[in-house]
Amino acid sequence: MKRLLLTLVIAVAALTTSSIQAKAQPGGNFDPAQISKMMADNMKDQLKLNDAQYEKILKYLSEEMKNQKMPDMSGGMPSQEEMETMMADMEKRQQAREKEFKNILTDEQFKAWQKQQEERRQGGGFGGF
Repeated sequence: MKRLLLTLVIAVAALTTSSIQAKAQPGGNFDPAQISKMMADNMKDQLKLNDAQYEKILKYLSEEMKNQKMPDMSGGMPSQEEMETMMADMEKRQQAREKEFKNILTDEQFKAWQKQQEERRQGGGFGGF
């Protein structure tokens, strides 16, 4: 059961990444700067960010995207251990993102962002990053 859950999480992550890449460039090339801007623009529209907040969010997302490592799927599905490591890394990144966004956003914006995140987790999709 645990292996199935991890496999599903990896599949969703791969599909989300593919979706982001497809939206970023017609050829599907992964351009971290363009994707970061797209996510920051989305947050600006949905959360009504001011210019200073937008710049901080964009900077954070740009750094995060630059440092994000995509799993190597060339040898097939990752092992159980590799999937658990990837899950732990994703959790750490999510916690760091929440901490950073809590410092940048107003309480109302942060609650709205958290709600978007929960809806995204439940229903899938790219939503509010």
